[in-house]
Amino acid sequence: MPTKPRGEAPAMELDYLAFRLDLVSAMLKDLATVDYEHEFDVDVRDLRVLRFVAMEPGLIQGRLASLCLLEKGATSKLVSAMVKRGLLERQVGSVDARHIELRLTRRGAQVVARCDEIGHALEHDLLQSLPPADRRAFERSVQALIASLRERHAAKRASEAEAARRKVGKAAKARPSAPAASRVSA
Repeated sequence: MPTKPRGEAPAMELDYLAFRLDLVSAMLKDLATVDYEHEFDVDVRDLRVLRFVAMEPGLIQGRLASLCLLEKGATSKLVSAMVKRGLLERQVGSVDARHIELRLTRRGAQVVARCDEIGHALEHDLLQSLPPADRRAFERSVQALIASLRERHAAKRASEAEAARRKVGKAAKARPSAPAASRVSA
């Protein structure tokens, strides 16, 4: 069965915002990955890990997984591979020795810097397809959507936490109280 070339949009599209955003994201990542792999043998996911470590030197792996929106196991494998390739280094935690902190190596910092140039140029070129007013509106709209979704996620987490507290409270009230102690007369 022939495979679809990288970055090619599917012939049919679903009329959902999440799908269309995923499509734009996937196609843009495919274009960027071609350049990143050609020059540094890293893909967008690798670069995301490197960028977050660059932003927060000493980052611990669990927080890195959360920031990158990756599973902890996948993050662990990526980090191990990048350590072997000389892009990251692990160090015993400076605050808590039970944590391993991650830092970019000199080569890792060079990869991030160069890939940032490539990525910004690619995004700039893509956004040039929109008139300036549309670009500004697009940027404002994306920021507004992100803010709205963060608020909704926070409200949902608060609602779920409140429901869990009520459930625990009901369960505590439903438990039968201990029977009164029998009095034994002597």
